[in-house]
Amino acid sequence: MILLLALTACSPYRDIEDRWTATRAVCQPPEPFVRDYIDPDSYDPLTDACRERLAQDFGVAEVFDSMKVREYVFEALFNLLGRDQGTVHDLEVGEYVRQPFIDAMTEQAEALETDDLGQLLYNFSAFHIALIIDDTSINEGFRYVDEEQAMLVNKTFEVEQDAALPNGSGWATFVVHEASHAVVPGHVLCPDWGTPNCDADWTGAYGFQVATAWRLHEHCDVDADTYNCSLLRDELEDSRERILAD
Repeated sequence: MILLLALTACSPYRDIEDRWTATRAVCQPPEPFVRDYIDPDSYDPLTDACRERLAQDFGVAEVFDSMKVREYVFEALFNLLGRDQGTVHDLEVGEYVRQPFIDAMTEQAEALETDDLGQLLYNFSAFHIALIIDDTSINEGFRYVDEEQAMLVNKTFEVEQDAALPNGSGWATFVVHEASHAVVPGHVLCPDWGTPNCDADWTGAYGFQVATAWRLHEHCDVDADTYNCSLLRDELEDSRERILAD
């Protein structure tokens, strides 16, 4: 017991605040969580109070080059807030969840005294992301700037296309990915693509993202939320390919 208390006291997660509980009370996400983006009229828009709360939790900038991108950021945060992911106790080592992620979530659960995985990942992400802004100069969709605890979003061209769909559940996994850069090793060069956006092993940001996408997918209603369930499957498979070591 003394050893456990000592480890918890030294945990990098001990200072994380619980913002999830209060924000859920304001936003009141549906249960079960369904946001079928194929028909944009099938869901209610976020309330102003919910948007303000999400903006406060993550420092969402008031102005983007494309305000549509800002709306998609809110959808991502709403998905992260509202979608069920089960509990840390449910986690088992498998194809999409590996021991480094389980160890990190177990330590965080002990520090924050909750077993709810969705709550832990929302609070973890909000703690490490203090600002979300757009930056069309970066050559990838998202980037984390550690010194500023900032998440950069470069999706203007993609979402301004008429055929583009808002990727709320998919972008939610990238929120966790970018936040994890505060505590995990950086990316390495991809041998097949020649770009530095792969991970050497499962300790990196893609390990966090794959596990998050898998848990979100496992709690997704395939019949009622077909698009998002399919999108989450695509995200976890794509992220899995970027982890070089098995």
